[in-house]
Amino acid sequence: MAGDISDPSRSSVERFMETFPAVIAEDRWALEKQQQMFAYPDDGYVEVFLRPDRALRRAREILTGLERAEQMPRSVAAE
Repeated sequence: MAGDISDPSRSSVERFMETFPAVIAEDRWALEKQQQMFAYPDDGYVEVFLRPDRALRRAREILTGLERAEQMPRSVAAE
């Protein structure tokens, strides 16, 4: 089958050239959707984490704390 992506008789470059336009179209679609999301205000936004997200949640808490500390006036941070 000539269009089969797993055909061992076809080179990687041939398979890449065949799938590349679809991948770029998907990426463009995702980027456009992400850009649209910037139009929505973050007021009241809260993430809901699942149990497997525990490490991600802890990392975000650490980064949020560091960001808050960075935004504090130096006189308050020194106390």
